[in-house]
Amino acid sequence: MIESSVAQPKGSHPRTNTVVGRIEREIARLKAARPRLATRVERAEHILVTQLSCSNRSRPLKVRVHADGSRSFAVRSGSKLRKVYTVKGSGFRCGCPDAHRKAGSRRHSACKHGIACYILERALRRLSGTGNSGGGCSGCSASGVELFEVADSLTFFEGDLVCRECAADTASETA
Repeated sequence: MIESSVAQPKGSHPRTNTVVGRIEREIARLKAARPRLATRVERAEHILVTQLSCSNRSRPLKVRVHADGSRSFAVRSGSKLRKVYTVKGSGFRCGCPDAHRKAGSRRHSACKHGIACYILERALRRLSGTGNSGGGCSGCSASGVELFEVADSLTFFEGDLVCRECAADTASETA
């Protein structure tokens, strides 16, 4: 869907190392890894298509970097005019009603806003090569702490290294 909705640069192939290509691969990986979230991933895909096809001023998703280095995302609602939801960067927890309604259930633990932020951040992190290459935690970038390999998590890739706090924060399974 993204491929047909976003104009590609002349002579480029959508499967190359572009942001769009990375996002497409991340969406496919997420759909395969979490089939129960397929509908939410598709809704997140719509947010990302809008993100990539709009000008800077009208993009629905904006990242905020705080003084302490943490990040959060502001995601504009698609249905409520002037409503913006905040997604916390470390666990991709959203402030939308859907996320609060499903918060107690692991089966429906992610909303479309959180998933869109997750996909965009992971695609950009992989594109820039800033995943685990620094040797620190994949979540908070802390170095000099004990790291655990992720086995199963919506927030992190399998094999990512995370500190104890980030592992607990996202309820990931560590090896």
